[in-house]
Amino acid sequence: MRRKINLSPSCPLFSCWLQQAGFEVNEKIRIRVMQGCLVITAE
Repeated sequence: MRRKINLSPSCPLFSCWLQQAGFEVNEKIRIRVMQGCLVITAE
């Protein structure tokens, strides 16, 4: 049986840039999706 592969855009959210932007470990975030843009804010 062949498995169907579903490809979709992805972006792992881990790196030093999150901390440099002021985000903390285990902090809740809100992601707003806009045309050609993702806005990530702390809750």
